[in-house]
Amino acid sequence: MKKLSLHSTILIGITLFSMFFGSGNLIFPPFLGYQSGGSALFAFLGFALSAVALPVLGVAAVAKCGGLDRLCERVHPRFALLFSIIIYLCIGPMLAIPRTASTSYSMFSFLTDHLENQTIFSVPMTLLARILFSLVFFAAAGTIAKRPERLKDILGKRMTPLLLILIFTLFTASLFHLPLTSSVTTAAYEKSPFLKGFTEGYQTMDTMAAMVFGIVIAVNIRALGVQDNNAIAVETI
Repeated sequence: MKKLSLHSTILIGITLFSMFFGSGNLIFPPFLGYQSGGSALFAFLGFALSAVALPVLGVAAVAKCGGLDRLCERVHPRFALLFSIIIYLCIGPMLAIPRTASTSYSMFSFLTDHLENQTIFSVPMTLLARILFSLVFFAAAGTIAKRPERLKDILGKRMTPLLLILIFTLFTASLFHLPLTSSVTTAAYEKSPFLKGFTEGYQTMDTMAAMVFGIVIAVNIRALGVQDNNAIAVETI
């Protein structure tokens, strides 16, 4: 039974990290820290449970069962169909995909702020900029999605190092340019910081995405030469 090399295992792990670390993970944790103030520790524990622990368990469960459909069929075949449809709609056109494009566009606000209150043939310039950006964004995403077996190369080798550099830059900048005093704890976090953090972590939708990411990772592991289903489950976990 073939196993992945240490280099391939690290590459798959980095790929999985980059898949999970989306727009929600970049925005929610800093905002959580800002709103939770002195209750940040308990809020973070709740956030980590729903945004880290549950997704990891989800990937492991899907890998062990051999797919989302097999996992859900343990309840009932009809439930498996309905649940799969809901998951794909939530992490697809209903929630995750529009949010990803919107968040990515907002990162370029320093280039688009001057377009406010400007129009072309009575059409707001900001609307045209959003449409143009969305077309380019989804064209690039669609091109990558057509070759899921290459995600380990595109995300693992190229995008993740850049992502880590950006995260480190953001963290370093916050240490030197933000006040060291804690912000005022909002009412929601003051009352129940752990539950509020858990709810915010669930909004990253990583728990739902984990049900599908396990399948994508399995495709990439097969592309590395591991064909046995049990071996794929072990390597994924």
